[in-house]
Amino acid sequence: AQNNVVTLSKNFGKQREIYNGLDLGLAMRLPRGIVLQGGTSTGRVATYNCFVVDSPQQAALNCDISPPFQTQVKLLGVYPWPRWGIQTSATLQNLPGPEITAGRSYTSAEVIGSLGRSLTTGNANVPLIKPGTMYAGRLNQVDFRASKIFRFGAGSRLQANVDLYNLFNASPVLALNTTYGAAWQRPLQILQGRLLKFGVQLDL
Repeated sequence: AQNNVVTLSKNFGKQREIYNGLDLGLAMRLPRGIVLQGGTSTGRVATYNCFVVDSPQQAALNCDISPPFQTQVKLLGVYPWPRWGIQTSATLQNLPGPEITAGRSYTSAEVIGSLGRSLTTGNANVPLIKPGTMYAGRLNQVDFRASKIFRFGAGSRLQANVDLYNLFNASPVLALNTTYGAAWQRPLQILQGRLLKFGVQLDL
């Protein structure tokens, strides 16, 4: 038989999701057409869900999460070479690595000895690491571009570009296997390798 009880959520607590952070940006235009831009952002999102009443496991485990502050930095520079009519630019990104988590699925046969009964759901998925406590290495990526403009006719121009993505061929991990076992933390995705690209843009 089912007997539902409906009451106000404030009787159990208040859900919270709070962001604290600081953003800084800088843009400079220097002589000879040199441009420098950059910024940094540091912040975190803290969550509180300890009021849950229909999932005791969730209420007691990992319901109050305050991860460390994560910082990202992005820089951009443009330098024109008047003698050759070429403009070069580069960007730098320094970003936090992906969060490392671990989870394992337990069957009734594995827990019946300690629990004293079988699981009601067949399996229990248990997080083994508290969220917001472990992170992989940071991502560093440098991209480069060189471009030259050829003008012809009345207002027409052709811009030739050479782009070099991931200049130093870095290979930071972007995604990890989170299932605890032999393949735990095995990389699922890494930054794309160095890529050379040629392009043209015609404006008439």
